[in-house]
Amino acid sequence: MKKIITALCATALMSSPAFAGWDYANWGMAPKKVIKASKGKTKAVRDEDKHRLKGLPRLALGDADQDGIPLKIAFYFANSGKQLVMLDVVPKDSKNCAALSKNMV
Repeated sequence: MKKIITALCATALMSSPAFAGWDYANWGMAPKKVIKASKGKTKAVRDEDKHRLKGLPRLALGDADQDGIPLKIAFYFANSGKQLVMLDVVPKDSKNCAALSKNMV
């Protein structure tokens, strides 16, 4: 059940236009630029098939805070891993899904 709630929360947040220029990341940025802009909040990770989402490689992972809610962020890139095109944003505690969704609208 916890996985379902987390997945629903993440799905709702990924498509949110609020993330178009979110925090330190902007669409189209290269992985190295995202990592540099994060000032230590994000690190590079190796592309693994099991972590791909919609066929896109996850090349960076980070932590963030939105209105006091701690988040885990996965960064997905297109064009052979050169352009940021999708974020997977999940509260570290699934109890915060409703509060985060409310803050994003």
